Amino acid sequence: MRLLRVATFNIKHGQGPDQRVDLKRLGEACARLDADVLGLQEVDIEQARSHGADLVDVVAAATQMHGTFGLAATMGGGLYGNALLSRDALTEVETVPLPGTGERRSVLLASTSGVSVAVTHLSVSNQHTRQVPAVLAALAERPAPRLLMGDFNHEWPDLPGYALAGGGPTFPSGVAERRIDHIAVDGLRVVSTTVVQLDVSDHRALVATLTTA
Repeated sequence: MRLLRVATFNIKHGQGPDQRVDLKRLGEACARLDADVLGLQEVDIEQARSHGADLVDVVAAATQMHGTFGLAATMGGGLYGNALLSRDALTEVETVPLPGTGERRSVLLASTSGVSVAVTHLSVSNQHTRQVPAVLAALAERPAPRLLMGDFNHEWPDLPGYALAGGGPTFPSGVAERRIDHIAVDGLRVVSTTVVQLDVSDHRALVATLTTA
């Protein structure tokens, strides 16, 4: 049996409570999570607001992890979406667009550490009722065990066949009142969860320790 430490974190393109984007601070914040598998949302690539940087590369360098990006939308002259990082190699990487209007959403899928992993960022509106089934269908095409992480923008998403890892409130970061960031598992057991307040973003990170066979 193996212990796997996983985390999900909406990084708000690296912006801190001081409204500045500090790439070194972002990398250090993600490194402090000490995760084996890390899912990120609101990730920029080549956007002016984040200094034209590739934020996947920034975090990968700071954490010494493998990283991959899943496009949700083009904006600000660059790219915007989700990222997945792992201490082990990432294979079978795929990005699936999600239904909905307004800001485009997607789910990033990959295999790593013997687990099928998905990372997503869902809409604030009731469009999530269409988006959740699409996420689960994409992940169902991959073998168990399965891990789903992300910013769901809802406190209690309906995830048939999955167990929510639980944990305290994650949003807003300063005085957190709601847990809208989630970790859910199928074929894995949750050993513990913790919420980590960092000096980046308007979200707190959600961290879980899982057991795998």
